[in-house]
Amino acid sequence: MGCGSDKQIFLNTLEKVSSSWNFNHVWGWDFPMLAMAAARCGKPQLALEYLLHPSPNFQFGEHGLATGGPFPYLPSNGALLTAIAMMVEGWDGSAGKFPGFPQDGSWVINAEDFNRMP
Repeated sequence: MGCGSDKQIFLNTLEKVSSSWNFNHVWGWDFPMLAMAAARCGKPQLALEYLLHPSPNFQFGEHGLATGGPFPYLPSNGALLTAIAMMVEGWDGSAGKFPGFPQDGSWVINAEDFNRMP
């Protein structure tokens, strides 16, 4: 399954979010959630842009944990790991190796023991 039964509506919604959200005021888990949506709709470059977005609410501390003040912000960490796992292994209906990443040779990925997501 890709990005839903009406792919064009889903893509239009994703485009509207990309163009209108104030990404400096969203929660850290929003970026991985948007990345998963973009990947499932065949937009792997957009998925990576979400994961690499320089928002103050999606930063990582010296130990690699998403920050949310003086303490790690665990929902961001869990969402990031879930997004990467899905982008690496795929989801029901995806095809090919590492389907959530661009297939243009710009990424070298080594992965093992991930599970496909529904």
